[in-house]
Amino acid sequence: MGSVQSGAYRRIWVARSRLNFVACAKIVALLSSLPFGAPFALSIETETSCMDTRKKILNPEQARERIALALAAGKRCAFAQGWFDILRSEHAAALRKAKAGCDLLVVMVHADSEAHPAILDEGSRSQLVASLGSVDAVVICDKAAQAELLRSFDAVSLLDAEVSVAGSVIDEVLRRHGRK
Repeated sequence: MGSVQSGAYRRIWVARSRLNFVACAKIVALLSSLPFGAPFALSIETETSCMDTRKKILNPEQARERIALALAAGKRCAFAQGWFDILRSEHAAALRKAKAGCDLLVVMVHADSEAHPAILDEGSRSQLVASLGSVDAVVICDKAAQAELLRSFDAVSLLDAEVSVAGSVIDEVLRRHGRK
């Protein structure tokens, strides 16, 4: 989980989900009482390599604000949309390619609907998409909200990520097992 590094500065890397404040205080108290021979500074730092994907998931209004700020700063924005049920390597490759030509990639994950029954719920699908490094923001929205968001911005491109995935996962599994 964490380690004490050698040298003049001792650091404890604390993963947010692993240790609470009380545990951190006990570790600091224990380390402070140990004789290290030389003075040292003790700092507790949050591990930044652990990505919190929930911060990437925005509602349509938050996405609109973030895109407006990016465009005002002269950045290039692109949109992708799809069901991402189940997230496949083809989806990831298409999103990486879309990100290569822009500064901000916003992915719109279709909201759950009875017209298109999904294996995973919209929350799970959006978190999977948000976990991809090429994705900057994820918005869960229905077709109407998607159209409204796209109308707000003229200087964007739209990638239909589902076009990059031939056939469904279920069809592929059935075909592999000789049932289709």
